[in-house]
Amino acid sequence: MIGENPSRDHVDDSEIRILSEEPNNVEVKILDNEKDINAHYDELKREAEAEIEKLFGAEVDDNSENTFVAYIRNANEKINGAEALGREPNLSPKEKQAILIRDKIAKNERERRDKIKALKSKQ
Repeated sequence: MIGENPSRDHVDDSEIRILSEEPNNVEVKILDNEKDINAHYDELKREAEAEIEKLFGAEVDDNSENTFVAYIRNANEKINGAEALGREPNLSPKEKQAILIRDKIAKNERERRDKIKALKSKQ
């Protein structure tokens, strides 16, 4: 908590992880070391993997790929083709979900790297 380190008079929002949001009781952890940052982003990755499993299961398409990967590949092909023609891509709902999850995972990994880099530059 903030009171644990009196030398810090300011906490950046990017350093805070909300652990619990029960009414009248918000539990917060400050992400001020590499171990905590990695643990936080590992949990986000596990949540994304669970979402993939829930939405796409362990199905396998004709090319023996996980369907999540196949949806990403198909969506990318449609996006590239539509861009070449100057049109909007016509993605299926599952392709849209796959792209959103992929982008969320990539965003979290960028944030993880940026926070660790910022932490190391402060040291």
